[in-house]
Amino acid sequence: MNSKVNDIKWTSGTIEDRIRPTSSRKTTKAEDLRIVLLSKRNRKLTAPQIAAEVNRGREEQVSVCTVKRRFQQADLHGHIAIQIPLLCLGNSAKRLKWARSHLEESLDDWK
Repeated sequence: MNSKVNDIKWTSGTIEDRIRPTSSRKTTKAEDLRIVLLSKRNRKLTAPQIAAEVNRGREEQVSVCTVKRRFQQADLHGHIAIQIPLLCLGNSAKRLKWARSHLEESLDDWK
């Protein structure tokens, strides 16, 4: 058997893993809300820019990973917004011509 499993079994009496203490949170609930609001107000801000904004005036610095973690907790996932090209004049004219030519058709013609 694995020695790590034996150590866990020997210390806790079972094969299950023990509950380990977690580190304290670096941000408060109000700071978490501020991180989310900064991101929602300006969607083009990156996590390092928001971390720099949050760290302004703080003694204990918040890492970029912490900011990203707060984004995930708030269901904000990084997606790049793309711009869909608009119709050029030629295609919009063709589309209008097609619509006008099919204007007189009945509902049965479309089936």
